[in-house]
Amino acid sequence: MPSTQTLSQPQVKGGLLRYIIPFWLEWSEREGFAQCVRKLDESGPIPIEEFEPWHHLYEYILDCLRPDGGGAPLGRAWTCPLPERISLHCDKPKAPIASAFVETAGLMLFTTGVGFFWFDISDEGGRMKHLGACQLSEALWLQQHLSTAWNERYPTSFLLGGEKLSPLLWARNLLSSLLQQQVYFFDSKELDGVSIPYRLLHFADAVISGPDDQPLSTRCCQLARGFGYKSIPAREVCTRSFTAFEGTCIHVGREGCAYMANDSAPVFSKSDFLGRYERCYFWIYLLMLQQSYALKLFARRISESTSADPDADAEDTNRLLLEITGFLVRNEFASVSDIDHINDFYRYGRAQLNIQEESRTLHDGLNAITQLRNSTRQKQEDQREKQADDRLEWALALLALLAVISAVCDSVGLITGILDASLRGGWWVAVGFMWLVVAGIVFLAFRLFTGRGLPQMHFKHRRKTGRKQCR
Repeated sequence: MPSTQTLSQPQVKGGLLRYIIPFWLEWSEREGFAQCVRKLDESGPIPIEEFEPWHHLYEYILDCLRPDGGGAPLGRAWTCPLPERISLHCDKPKAPIASAFVETAGLMLFTTGVGFFWFDISDEGGRMKHLGACQLSEALWLQQHLSTAWNERYPTSFLLGGEKLSPLLWARNLLSSLLQQQVYFFDSKELDGVSIPYRLLHFADAVISGPDDQPLSTRCCQLARGFGYKSIPAREVCTRSFTAFEGTCIHVGREGCAYMANDSAPVFSKSDFLGRYERCYFWIYLLMLQQSYALKLFARRISESTSADPDADAEDTNRLLLEITGFLVRNEFASVSDIDHINDFYRYGRAQLNIQEESRTLHDGLNAITQLRNSTRQKQEDQREKQADDRLEWALALLALLAVISAVCDSVGLITGILDASLRGGWWVAVGFMWLVVAGIVFLAFRLFTGRGLPQMHFKHRRKTGRKQCR
């Protein structure tokens, strides 16, 4: 007899499981993005030209994403043809992935160097129909185990020509072959940026039917964050969800984004809105992710560029400041559409990803590094001015000494002439007095040259004071 828990599990009537890998590239010139785009266009991926058929996004945003769009681009996107069929395999008994395989793959690269690679899981029928015959617990199991396949007891593998390969390793190898350069991952296994990522982000939707012992927001949070059926998130976390229509829920977190509808949702929310979510909302979610990861990337570059010497790598620092300023100006969208629920989703997602707070922190870091550079430069400028003043004082002192020496030489010549003319008379008293005057001038000039003050005559004053004390 089935247990009560099994009877209370809802059924999945249809859904999408899409996995995203965030990464970044390094290029030293502004032309690096254009060169990478040309390389991808020539290597096989097909450029995506139509992002949202209903044109719910602002036209200027779409133009920045299209290959033929005017103005400076925000990014480019491609679909990646798969050279061979890739099936899913798991050694765990009764795993709900008997007929699943990788259906499509895509790639998006932004001018900031941040990129996203994604792939969809499907079945023989096309759009995850195998989930329609399973319970929600099985769908959540697949969502959880596939996104962290490298550390599972029963890892989920991809079968390529009879060979098992980790989905994360397959994605990294395919991405490296497409871009033909070093790819760095934000969530690398060894935290070095080079090793395979230790998790995948989720973008999913599901239409469920049947009774459930948990609120819809809890199930949607599980699907978005990759939680298993038994891993119940805290109620406070689940309530941070977005509801656009009755009987629906959208949850955005750093682990992923998910949309879910139940029996109480209108027909539009269980059928037509799914296409809008997978086409329109997906690009908005990537825009938000790009903002979040670009902020992390710029924060890393700011910490690496901070130097005690403001003139060291000044050109690279100025380029970084220019890139950050351009990023903050071009990516701070107040809204992305004329439709309220799309803008509400965008603002909700930015709040969930803490983009506004991290953007403010980046502003503070930008101001701090600018103030540090200005302060250090001011100190060095003050030191240079002080050194210039010291050199000027030395020059004046040398000139003064030269004048004293010249006066001494003139005095010696005069005294010598007097001695020659009056050696036989009584002029030696005057000559001696003149020598005393010259010696005094030299002594005073020496004291001034060494920075000492002039001597003061206190003898007579002290003698009078001593007499008064004796009386």
